[in-house]
Amino acid sequence: MAGERMGKEIVMFPLAAMGHLHPMVELAKLLACRGVSITILISQFPSIETKAINSFISRVSHHNISFHHLPTVSPHSESESAIFLDYFHLTLPHLKDYLSASSAHAIVLDFFFDPAFEVAAELHLPCYFFFSSSASLLAAFLYLPTLDNQLNASFKDLGDTPIYFPSFPCPIPASDMPMRVADRTSEMSKSLIVQYERLAKSAGII
Repeated sequence: MAGERMGKEIVMFPLAAMGHLHPMVELAKLLACRGVSITILISQFPSIETKAINSFISRVSHHNISFHHLPTVSPHSESESAIFLDYFHLTLPHLKDYLSASSAHAIVLDFFFDPAFEVAAELHLPCYFFFSSSASLLAAFLYLPTLDNQLNASFKDLGDTPIYFPSFPCPIPASDMPMRVADRTSEMSKSLIVQYERLAKSAGII
């Protein structure tokens, strides 16, 4: 029947921002053309404008691709990093409810939605991560937990000490490391280390 969804269902969960949603929709189109049924979950982040997102979604036309909006959550934290963490964790119960009632065979998560890995594991659902940046950057992220175990201090306290990554041809001075991982005692840095560990534990990275 025309318009009927066919094939095994895969759930995709991008961050609802154009730079994340658009690439994952393109991946969904490739899979949908091969007979896979795709459901893309949308969870609105408070500070992201919805007009462009909704307009983009309305233009996606494929009988094997559908969108499902999860209930809106309202983080109460004040700092940007804390808002992100609150948002992810407030979204998890809604994600679990949806997946528990679905017939999904696997889930593909946005790189930033790593807390959802624990929901997939609890439901014994194969979990993949979608990473659209370079392979060398991905390899560096995956190596950061190893560095965290090897070093006795935060990057911010190491001055210009060279930091070596197997995926980069040259070392990076510790003082040039991103602020989010510069202080190993910060909640943001700790959460990122856990994020990179989850990537390594997943069923695969696309």
